[in-house]
Amino acid sequence: MVIHGLITIDTEIANDTPVFTGTHVPIQSLFDCMAAGESLDQYLKDFPGVKREQALKLLELAGKELNSIYRVRARMHRSQMTKSERSTNLISFPSQTTSYLTSGNS
Repeated sequence: MVIHGLITIDTEIANDTPVFTGTHVPIQSLFDCMAAGESLDQYLKDFPGVKREQALKLLELAGKELNSIYRVRARMHRSQMTKSERSTNLISFPSQTTSYLTSGNS
């Protein structure tokens, strides 16, 4: 299966681990390197099979997907709030999400 011409998931390639299309490089490697503080240029040097356009497109796609997920969660959360809680328009998510985002891992 190929997603957006960018990600390939195939048992024959990497046991169903999502990889950059045309490579054996897991897409997770990009997120791991970014989380470790590496630059995109360093990542591309470490994984020469991945093109800059692929990495940038994956980051863009991941950002859009996360935004979509959190919009849905916010709507669900708001629908469960009382009228007075909705008027404050404050939304909190599970503590592990908040702690990850505030611990310098973003």
